[in-house]
Amino acid sequence: MLRPARFGVLFLALSLAACTNDVEQPTRPALADYVSGDAALALQPNGQFRLAGPLPGELQESAAEALAYAYVHTAGHWLKGTWDSERGSGSIDVDGLTTCGRAYLAHSPYAALPASASEVAHQRYGAKWLVTLCGRDGDPEVSVAIPVGDTSLHITKDHAIIGLGAGHVTSVGVPPSLEVPSSPEEAVRGVATATGDRVSAVPELILPPPRFVPQLAKWRITLTSNTRVKRTSDRTVLNTAILYFGFGGTWRTSGMFTGNSHLSTTRIVRDAGNGNATIALSMRDGYADVFELVTPEGQ
Repeated sequence: MLRPARFGVLFLALSLAACTNDVEQPTRPALADYVSGDAALALQPNGQFRLAGPLPGELQESAAEALAYAYVHTAGHWLKGTWDSERGSGSIDVDGLTTCGRAYLAHSPYAALPASASEVAHQRYGAKWLVTLCGRDGDPEVSVAIPVGDTSLHITKDHAIIGLGAGHVTSVGVPPSLEVPSSPEEAVRGVATATGDRVSAVPELILPPPRFVPQLAKWRITLTSNTRVKRTSDRTVLNTAILYFGFGGTWRTSGMFTGNSHLSTTRIVRDAGNGNATIALSMRDGYADVFELVTPEGQ
């Protein structure tokens, strides 16, 4: 967004450019200006990051996209009303939905589950593909989350998915003008611009806890050094090199977040796929599933 004090200068520059080719218009800084280390090495010539992919034996991106397409063209006729309500604008033409943009692999903040954990627990707490589907006009309208471990699902010629259980897929209607999730490039640009520091590690998309839809995943951003940020809830100043970028608990809240390591602790949960047996759910070292909205200290 342009600052008001600079608007007159920009207007003059644009007016002169209409008369001569000698005056160049302002350009957006290249993403390379915001990264270093591994993040710089992962930045491709097309301006996009090379992100970590699934492990061998896990669901690949093309398979996830095929499953998402099959899902919306079967279950979509029953879910259309919910999607329309979540989208909040117009009526979704289910027959016109097609996969679009990049599919993102959202990683779990939790450590490996114990050997006793059921498939249901792995689906609930494990990594997921987030696949976007656009309408006929090219606008994102539906997002589908599919567990990366669902490699046994089979699509029939009429788009039915064999082996699909109730907890396999989470889908939401995407509100107009939203990118769900935001791209890693926008996350890096947003955090680097706000903090004035470079990003040193490849962005990693992290899932929220299961009480939230997977589409509210946030990008985990690592800076080259600690930066001071202010928690919006109580204005406490924090010093951290790890920030998260994305949505809060709803689409209405977005921005930068810190992970609360004091609240993100090992907990005991019930495994619905194993007779409600208890399992220990531990955090990955340095990760969180409780987040707090922050702004740069000076704001």
